[in-house]
Amino acid sequence: MACIVVTMGALVLIVSLALLSCNKTDTPVVHADTTDASPNDINILCIGNSYTWDAMVYVPYILKDILPDRHVTIGLLYTGGENLQAHYRKHMLFNTSYSYFHINNDGGKWEKQSSSDLQSAISVKRWNMVTLQQSSKMTTEPSYYEDVPSAIGWVKDNIDSKIATAWLLTPAYPVGGYRITHPEQYGINKSPVTSDEMFEMIAECVKSEVADRVDFIMPVGTAVQNARHSTLSTMGRGGSLTNDGVHLQEGIPRLIAAYAVCQSIIDHLNLNVSIDNSQFVPTDEFVKEHITTAMQTGLAVGLTDNNVSIARQCALAANSTPYQITVSSE
Repeated sequence: MACIVVTMGALVLIVSLALLSCNKTDTPVVHADTTDASPNDINILCIGNSYTWDAMVYVPYILKDILPDRHVTIGLLYTGGENLQAHYRKHMLFNTSYSYFHINNDGGKWEKQSSSDLQSAISVKRWNMVTLQQSSKMTTEPSYYEDVPSAIGWVKDNIDSKIATAWLLTPAYPVGGYRITHPEQYGINKSPVTSDEMFEMIAECVKSEVADRVDFIMPVGTAVQNARHSTLSTMGRGGSLTNDGVHLQEGIPRLIAAYAVCQSIIDHLNLNVSIDNSQFVPTDEFVKEHITTAMQTGLAVGLTDNNVSIARQCALAANSTPYQITVSSE
């Protein structure tokens, strides 16, 4: 009879190789108890980075203002600067934790959750929408979007096959900022480049590589670029609607982004309302009270009636033509 001899060192090696060969997608998925979930609930799980936070932070307040009879929950998983490749290959396949998981229920305070991995997030709510984005350094070349089909497939397989998927079209770098004047350091293989040219590159990639794979587009970057062609363009401590040359400032800049998100959701759900119905205004006092556990970006700027009207026009135009800049006359 032949005998098999395995030394302790070899056994450890065999076990280690076996563990390395395991894929986290084989781990049973834990879903939430959804027996009391209403089909009218709007439950959005956002997977992104600080750009998604900029875009989503005011969204629950606008939606609850417009749709007071609906329950709205928004969960946001993010790590600063994270790209889609990491979202899929690190967090989806291996359930690596994000830096943050913030959640907002029915327009209350944003709360930080103790667990920040995808499996924990999936178990919190019966999510009926999920948003994805690409990092700003990886938006301008088609090759940067190669993981989109896999990420969308993972969402359908592991959250809900009927879940609505949305892509957050992120803003271009602002006019005159360091990142736009040094494009080669920020993933843009074309020089010279302007803010508008960068936006056009992003929009073309989203149109060709993403649009047919998701249920709808959230044209945040389009709305922001529209506003950069309006009287709102000078707002923000960092110029061009930003607080720091990259992130949108509190007040009108973030309101523009939120309007674009909310209108895209309204259009997707075929609701007979509009962002024009919202009376929400994000004052410094409101931000301090409701967004204290998350990232705040500067003081709220530009909150005049006229500026709010222009912000809405920029967002509505973006949803009408999400891949094209609309130049405002105001």
